[in-house]
Amino acid sequence: MKKRSCLGSLFTNIFLAALIIGLYHATQPGNEIVPVSAPMYRGRGDSVALQFVVSWNAAALSDIMDTLERENINVTFAVSGEWAEQNRETLQRMAEQGHEIAVMGYYPHMDGGLKWVKDDLERALKSIESTCGIRPTLYYVGSRSIAVSSIAAKKLGLTQVACTIDLLTAKGEAEDILARLPEQPAEGSIILLQPTAACSEALPGILAALEQKGIRIACTGKVLGLNELT
Repeated sequence: MKKRSCLGSLFTNIFLAALIIGLYHATQPGNEIVPVSAPMYRGRGDSVALQFVVSWNAAALSDIMDTLERENINVTFAVSGEWAEQNRETLQRMAEQGHEIAVMGYYPHMDGGLKWVKDDLERALKSIESTCGIRPTLYYVGSRSIAVSSIAAKKLGLTQVACTIDLLTAKGEAEDILARLPEQPAEGSIILLQPTAACSEALPGILAALEQKGIRIACTGKVLGLNELT
């Protein structure tokens, strides 16, 4: 019993010491406490957003942009910094067509601690802004840690977003993608897509289905009420 009591006291002292150290560092100048918040995944109103993630498997992007231009529809493209540097002309075309540009990070399929994520985002933001003159205000978190990304986003003035509906456009054929579109998508939904060949083939059908249901298409920021694009 005495041994168990000693161990309990030891663990208690270690916990208290860790808590004191943590509070000390958190209250030092330059170490402000930043609250963690969940990504925004749905807005309000009678519109839905189409949000494309652009980092890999983007061979059909040009055809997708042609379709959007022909239909006079603006969407959100969440791009990686690495992709932006390797596809400058396409990114410039996105901006010229009036699409909303969001950031995914420089290496969006990698994750790390707060400093690593913040540095990765800053590098991506610089790559995008230097290419098309736009500094994104939205950050698509993807599969990264929500807690760490939330703090990094707040430090950089970014709004962290996710999605309401993922059409899994990297899986299956065009008819499979169309079958995943809900009969009546909830108002304010953010619909996630990837610029795959199957997605390009399915896109006209997606646009037509939403139009037939009387659902307008907008950018993520507009659906969330964060900005107004003309």
